[in-house]
Amino acid sequence: MPRSLDEWALLVGLIVTVATFIGILIRVATHVSTVAYQMTALRKEWYDGDGTKPPIKDQLDTISQRVESADYNSRENHGGSAMDRQNQRIDNFSSRLDQLGMRLTDFMQLMYREQKHMTEKIDKLDERLDNEFSHR
Repeated sequence: MPRSLDEWALLVGLIVTVATFIGILIRVATHVSTVAYQMTALRKEWYDGDGTKPPIKDQLDTISQRVESADYNSRENHGGSAMDRQNQRIDNFSSRLDQLGMRLTDFMQLMYREQKHMTEKIDKLDERLDNEFSHR
């Protein structure tokens, strides 16, 4: 049993120190246990899934495949991508428009020649009619 005030202070300090150390050990053990449980759950979800969804590893593989597919189809790559098919359709459409434009130009030139020819005929007929009526 402590006899002096210093011995009592030392005893109380020792008890407080041991209690603090035990509290810290309990807190650390609780934290380590929680982290270990979470890591175990993550590992299970990573490889086995949670029963409602496939494993995270498989989900990441699926996402990776989708990203690769989107990347493949968003670039020109010699005919295999959606971008190539779209460009080919645009080129075909543009070519058809060019052909239609050329045909329309040819038609307009033909119509211009026909109009010019008809105008010449009408002028000749007018001239003939003027000559016939002026002789009477």
